[in-house]
Formats: sequence, structure tokens, C-alpha cells
Amino acid sequence: MPPSLPQVPPPASLADAPGRTALDLAPPQAIVVLAAGRDPVALLRGLCALAVQRNTDGLFLAAGAFGVVLVPNGPAATVEGALDSLGPSLPFPVRVTPPVPAGDWALRAGLDAALGWGGPEAVLLTTEAGAVPEARWVARAVAALAAGRLDAVLGQVVPPAGTAASDAAARYAAALAAMAALIDPDPADAEPGDAAHGQAAAASFAIRGAVLRSLGGLPIGPEGGLAGLLAALHRRDGRIRHLEGMRVEASQPPQAIEPAMAAWRRLRARRAVRGFWTAGIGVFERETAEFRRWAARLGLSAGALGAALSASRFGEAWAAVSAASPVLADRSWLPHSALPREILRARLLLAAARLVAPAAARPAASPASPA
Repeated sequence: MPPSLPQVPPPASLADAPGRTALDLAPPQAIVVLAAGRDPVALLRGLCALAVQRNTDGLFLAAGAFGVVLVPNGPAATVEGALDSLGPSLPFPVRVTPPVPAGDWALRAGLDAALGWGGPEAVLLTTEAGAVPEARWVARAVAALAAGRLDAVLGQVVPPAGTAASDAAARYAAALAAMAALIDPDPADAEPGDAAHGQAAAASFAIRGAVLRSLGGLPIGPEGGLAGLLAALHRRDGRIRHLEGMRVEASQPPQAIEPAMAAWRRLRARRAVRGFWTAGIGVFERETAEFRRWAARLGLSAGALGAALSASRFGEAWAAVSAASPVLADRSWLPHSALPREILRARLLLAAARLVAPAAARPAASPASPA
């Protein structure tokens, strides 16, 4: 895939761009999946934001540089009215799926349609009708995934400008991501010197078509949705990055949060398990006293921990440990209203993590002692 999308000088107006019919001839190299929702005004706003996308240098993208899959998950009139209003002025081809229920089913249907249209070489992006992507949103996702070094990228979701919406959830996600970078860093998750933003929302997400196909599409069910897709990628040691600058403006519904102390314990446990798995302790190498202490702390026998670590990928091993450990499986999340308190705790824990960072930098074969 080329490292950037084709671009042209900015047209005098959107009406100067070719219509959808002329563009719908060849598979686009990037396809945006957009759940239509119930508000025609919000859908129009999102489509117009996509119509003025630029490349990373600021030039307008060429007509047909990417396509859009619209998923009607509300009244049919919402989609029909939006497309009738914009007519042939949209500089990208649009395909509309059959109506589907809202939620994960809509996302699955849209991604399936996008994969069938663009094939495994395409970059598939997802957003929602209420979101307004920034001008370089598509280009930044394509550039990040073009070289094949990453499997998926997660963009940022910021409150709409001029509203009183709080960004507390985003600040908390960034604090937990900074904690992870100190305790058990993921080398794929950020460029050197950058801090991952930590957000994970279908309003700003992109994945390579070949990766989605290999996973069998978006999982559906209690453990499905975007979280299930990311979990499946993590199990196979997928390369996922929280991408700075890939932003959309959107209002996000309040969601439950992982307590800061639980995140601290989970990250320390993951680092220890990673060290044991890397060294083959409990599988190919003899159990150590440290190994047995961690097994007890996780509520497992040494044999059960060793069995979980026999997986060929670390992601599979960590998933097995997380499922077997009663300590890790008991994830009692907190309501959104707990954010102010948990942000303070996360900052205190982050300061503590910075103090013990030299210990966290020890060789992987010598995991940190249980806290």
C-alpha cells in the first residue's frame, strides 16, 4: 500500500468534485465505516467533515481517495435524507448496507461490507454519525498502517468544541497509559518519546483489512465488539498503537472504569508473567521462588501458572493467566462518577511508578517482586 493517499489542490467548492457514481469504479485503498444513527443533522455533519479530508501535508485528498460504508442503524429516512441533500457533491463513493440493529451488529456489518469492498489491502476505519473527524484523520490512519508494521490504530476522541463536556475520561485513560509505559511497556504502542493517549473507541479506530480477515471479523456477544476485537489481537501479540493526532470530536456516553489500584496490580502482574514466559520459567526452566510467590499471589498453583505459560505467544499466555487467576478475573469496575477520585489515585501511582522505574528496567528474566 502506498504511504499516503492521492491528493489534489483544493476545489473551489464541494460541488466541483465528481459524483459518487463516477467514483465507484475501483476499490478504494481506505474505507470509512459510519453508523448512520438517528439524527440526520449529525450524519450530515460527519459526512461533510469527511468530504474535506486532507493529507498529512495539508492538501485536499483526490476524489475517490477513500470510500464510505453507511450502516443504517436508525430510521431509513436519516440516510436517504442525508444522501439526497448532498447529492453528487461528496468526493468519495458511498455504499449503504441493509438496515441492521444498533451497536456491535452495526459495526460488524459495516466492517464486513468494507472488507468485501476494499479487500485485504485496504485500511478500514470506523467512526459514528455524531463524530466529526479532524481534517487529517483518514490520512494519519493510512500513513500509520501503510508500512505494515502495525495491525491497528486507536485514535483520540475529544469533546466537541464549545461544549461543557468533560475530558476526565480521556485524562484518566492517558494516566493509565503512562503507568503502563513505565511498568510494562508495549514497544508497538507509541513512537519513542511519545505518550500513548490510552483511549479505545469505535468512534476513532482503524485496522488493516488483512488483519480483520484473519480474525474472522468483529466478534459479537458479551465479550465482543471493539473490546473483543482488541482482545483477540492482543492474544496473537498484535501490534496496536494509540495514535496521537488521529482525532474526532464526539460526545461519549459515561462508561465504567477500571480502578487505578487494580490497573497498577494488573500491570505489575503482567510484567512479572512476561518475564517468566520470556525466560521459560515454569515450562522449560525450573521453577524459582519468585515464580512460586507470584503464582500464590495470583491465586494459582505453580503448576497451573506453568501450564498457562506454555502458550507459544505471550498474548495467549497472559490471556490464559488472566482467565485462570481469581485475582485478575475479579475486575470490579467503578461508575463514571468515580473519575475525579481515580484520576488523583492514578497520578499518585504514576509518581510511584516513576520512582521505581529503575527496578522495572531490570532484565525480563528477573520479574519484579509482588507489591
